[in-house]
Amino acid sequence: MATSYIAPRDQIEQTIAEIWQQSLGIEQIGIEDNFFELGGDSLIAVQVIDKLRETFQTELPIEAILNTATIAKLSESIQARTSSENIPGQKTPQARSSLLVELQAGSNNKQPLFLLHAVGGTVYIYRELASFLDSDIPVYGIQAQGLDEKTEVLTSVEEMATEYIKAMRTVQPNGPYFLGGTSLGGIIAFEIAQQLHAEGEKVALLALIDTPGPGEMPKKLDSETEIMGYLLDTLFELDNSFLSLNSFPQVGNFEDQVIYALEQAKIAKLIPDDFPISQTRQFIQVFKANKEAMWSYKPQIYPGKIIFFRAQDRCKEYDPLHPEYPWIELAASGIEIYTIGGTHITINYEPYIQVIAEKLNIYLEQNN
Repeated sequence: MATSYIAPRDQIEQTIAEIWQQSLGIEQIGIEDNFFELGGDSLIAVQVIDKLRETFQTELPIEAILNTATIAKLSESIQARTSSENIPGQKTPQARSSLLVELQAGSNNKQPLFLLHAVGGTVYIYRELASFLDSDIPVYGIQAQGLDEKTEVLTSVEEMATEYIKAMRTVQPNGPYFLGGTSLGGIIAFEIAQQLHAEGEKVALLALIDTPGPGEMPKKLDSETEIMGYLLDTLFELDNSFLSLNSFPQVGNFEDQVIYALEQAKIAKLIPDDFPISQTRQFIQVFKANKEAMWSYKPQIYPGKIIFFRAQDRCKEYDPLHPEYPWIELAASGIEIYTIGGTHITINYEPYIQVIAEKLNIYLEQNN
């Protein structure tokens, strides 16, 4: 939705506006303009956050633009952080877990929907889904621990579920819980549902979006350069021809491989020349841990029901033909399967995600 232009009111807003203008290639940006509506995506967001961290010398989290998608709100967040960081012994106020990313505020009298991160670790992929859900439903993404380069990267689905339940309870202490996730996110949501059920909690919705089951896992990616190529295709929503057109050699050590992959992406004009390598390195560490966790997880029969959204278009190289088959045997209370247009990746974006949102709205309304 277009907004009337409101000029920056102070130096912080002016600086943020200049960074956005440079990164987005737009001459004039108002303080109430939405980053994503201006053409921003997860790739540009990583670049912008890195520049803001350097400019303001503050520990701005990678999900900051998801929480504060306008210059005005981002300025408030930066000022709050820099003020608290400059007072000895004082930390940024944070009752809510840092793993939770608010994708939609919703209403206080509605139970939230929790969406678990996919293999890349971030929750940018859920931005469109949240926008199509009923506006009164609170929606939180749960991002991977370790993206901030300070906390430990989790290495099993079980420990992820345990930590993420703790995070969920900072905003919702008790059930019924609504859970969902795409790809690996569905596996983590499944394990969270198992652990909650074992504690006697009610899970009112468990939705899996094209999540591969045991025996139906996608191709393993072993080298950092292969992973980098896959991340460019998925996390950064780029054309998947990048992988097929580039055969990554096994060059040097880990950092050499990351640099090589980045240089190839720059040559192909897929990422900007000043894209931050440090953040990319952390993405790859999280990706590797998530990938191994996905492959090693051994799910047990779940006493509840599963809602499964299957992507119609399958990529032979990476996607299992029938990701839904194993879940049929694991859902003791049954499974509802919907085939949706799109691929394993594009099912999460328009126009396909609108169909999923319509279905989820019905389930959320019935149980909320």
